[in-house]
Amino acid sequence: MDPLLESVRDQVQFTWPAWLIIAAYMIFTTWLGHRLSGRQATIRDFFLGGRRLPWYAVCGSIIATELSAMTLVVAPAFLWSATGDMSYAVLGVGTILARIVVGYWFVPHYYAEEIYSPYEYIGNRLGERAGRTTSLLFMLGGVLGQGTRVLLTAVVLQVVTGISIFWSIWIVGLVAVLWTWMGGITTVIWTDVIQFVVFLFSSLLMMLIVLWEFPPTGVVSPGLVFNLAWEEGKFHWLNFEFDLTQSYTVWAGLIASTIGGLAAYGTDQMLVQRLFCCRDPREARKAIIWSSAGQIMMVICLLTGVGLWAYYQRSGLPDTPNAWEAAQIAENTNRLVPVFIKFRMPWYLGGIMVAGIFAAAISSLDSILAALAQQTLAWTRGRRGEQQGDVREIALSRLYVILWAIVLCGMATVFQMLIVRELSSAEASGTFGSGLLIELALAVVGYTSGGILGFFLLALVPSWRVEGRGLEWAAALSVMTIFAITQHAGWAFTALLAAGAALIAAALGLLPERRAAFTLKLLPFIAGILLLNRVQTDGLRFAWPYGAGGGGEAAAFIRLGWPWFVPLGCLVMVTAAWTLCRRQGGRGAEEAPGG
Repeated sequence: MDPLLESVRDQVQFTWPAWLIIAAYMIFTTWLGHRLSGRQATIRDFFLGGRRLPWYAVCGSIIATELSAMTLVVAPAFLWSATGDMSYAVLGVGTILARIVVGYWFVPHYYAEEIYSPYEYIGNRLGERAGRTTSLLFMLGGVLGQGTRVLLTAVVLQVVTGISIFWSIWIVGLVAVLWTWMGGITTVIWTDVIQFVVFLFSSLLMMLIVLWEFPPTGVVSPGLVFNLAWEEGKFHWLNFEFDLTQSYTVWAGLIASTIGGLAAYGTDQMLVQRLFCCRDPREARKAIIWSSAGQIMMVICLLTGVGLWAYYQRSGLPDTPNAWEAAQIAENTNRLVPVFIKFRMPWYLGGIMVAGIFAAAISSLDSILAALAQQTLAWTRGRRGEQQGDVREIALSRLYVILWAIVLCGMATVFQMLIVRELSSAEASGTFGSGLLIELALAVVGYTSGGILGFFLLALVPSWRVEGRGLEWAAALSVMTIFAITQHAGWAFTALLAAGAALIAAALGLLPERRAAFTLKLLPFIAGILLLNRVQTDGLRFAWPYGAGGGGEAAAFIRLGWPWFVPLGCLVMVTAAWTLCRRQGGRGAEEAPGG
C-alpha cells in the first residue's frame, strides 16, 4: 500500500462494517433483479423484456443509466476549479427539449414494426450496409464513452479501499457482467430502478452531510455556504456569449444540447433499447419524457459540489483538509467525492454512499453490455431471418456480454494510462487537477453520435433518403471531422492523411462504376478536413505539422466546445451523404440498392 495511505489509516472512517453494507446491498439487488427478471425463454424476452415492462420502471432505468456514477462523483468536481460554476446545468434544458421530440416524433416510428434497435430501422430504409455501419459507430462510441465510466467507478474503489486501480477496474466489470448475464434487459431495468432510488438517496445524503459538517457551529449552515459560493461566482449559470469554443453557454444548451439529446435518447441503443421494452408507443413516450426529472438530481449533485468547495477551501477547520486529502484532490479533482467519503463520513453513511456510487455505475455498465451484446448478435446472425434458435442466441448473447466487458475494462485501463501520463506532465509543469473525466466521457461519445443521428434523419425523413451505396464514406468523414478539431498534433494530421488515402483507395476499388465521379466528390471533403485540422485562427494561416514551427496542441487551432460535436458530425454526415450518394427521392421504405 502507498506509505501516505498507511500514515493516515487511523483517520479513515471507511472500515469493514461499511463493506458489510455494500455487500448486503449488492446481494439484495442481485437477488431481487433475478426474481423480477422471470424466465428468459426467447431472444425477445432477453433483449426486449417481452415488451411488457411498465413505463415507470423504464423511466427510472433511463434516469439511472443516463446519470451514472459520473454525475454523483464528477459533477461536484466540476465546481472545484477556480472557474467552476453551475453553468453545466444549462445543458439540461436541451436534453428536456430533445426528450419531447423523441417521444412524439421518433417513438411512433420505432413501434411501427418489430425491431430491436434504431439501426435496424435505418437498415430497413437505407439498406443493410447503412444499418451495419451505424451499429459499428454505436459500438465504437459505446466503448469509448463507457470505458471512462468504468474508470471513474474504479477510482472511487481505489481511493476508498486502497485496492490497485487495475483490480478495481476488473471488479467493477465483473459485477456488471453478473447482472446482465442473469436475465437480460429485464434484470437490467429492474436493478436500474433500485439503483435510481439509491442514487437519489445518496445524492441528497451527501449534500446534507456536507452542510451538517460545515463550520462554525457544526450544524446545518446553508446560508453560510450560499454566501461564500455567491461571492466566488459559483452560482453563475447563464452565459449568453455566442462562442462555439465554449461548452456551457445558453446557446450550447438550447441548440447543441438539444441536437445531442436527439442522438442520445433517440439513436443510442443503450437508452433506446429501454423504450422498446414498453407495452406501446404511448407508454414509451411517457417513459422518455418523464425521465427529464433526472435533471433535478444533476442540480443536486452540482449543489453538493458547491458545498464541498466551501467545506474544503473556505471552512477554516483545523486539519481540513489534511495533508493526504489536499494532495489527492490537488493531483486529480475527480477524487474529491471519494476522498470526502473516506475521511469525513461515518462508516455507515460512507457504506451507503459507496453503494450509491456503485449503483449509478453498474446501471450504466450493464446497460451498455446488454446493448453491445444485442448489436453483436445482430452482426453475427447474418441476413434477417437466419436465426439460430432462441436457446443458442441467448447463450451467444451471454458470451458477448463477457467479451464486451473485457473490452470495456481494457479501454478503462488504457484511459488510466493516458491520464497517468497527463498527470506526470502536469506535475513536471507544476499544474494539477486538469482533465475532468465527465468532459472526457461526454466528448468521446461525440465522435460517433453525430454520424448516427445523421443516418437516422436520412432514414426518417422520406425526402432526405439516399441509396445505401456510399454512406460508409459519409460516416467516416463525419468521424474524421470531429477528430480533426479535437486533435492537432502532428500524429493526428498523419492519421487523417492515412484515413483520407484509405477512403480514396476504397472508392477506387469498391465502386468501379462510379470511381471517377465519386472520388471527385470525395476529395473536397478530405481536403477540407485536413485544412480544418491545421488552419490557425491567428491570421488564418496553415501550420505545417512537421518540423520546426509546425505548431502543436498549444497553438491557436480551430476548436469547438464538446456539446457542438454532435451537431457538426450530423451536419457533415447529411451533407456528405447528399453529395456522395444517389437520392432516393422519397421512394418509401424499400431497401436501397447495393444493400
